[in-house]
Amino acid sequence: MRDPDLLHPLVRDALDAHGVAYEVMECDPELADTAAFVEAYGIPLDRSANTILVASKGADPTYVACVLLATTSL
Repeated sequence: MRDPDLLHPLVRDALDAHGVAYEVMECDPELADTAAFVEAYGIPLDRSANTILVASKGADPTYVACVLLATTSL
């Protein structure tokens, strides 16, 4: 992990609680597109992931992160 402060504490705690191995790295927002990211940072598609964050609209929102390997089409 390069910088744990880049991860929201709730996400970090959930990953740690389930023993999920992960690496956090800062990414230039201009390179957030998967193809641009793998080219710029030299990270292979099978070691990259895309995340979709979803929040409920209730007074006390629930958050869900769906993480898919970059090789997966959604």
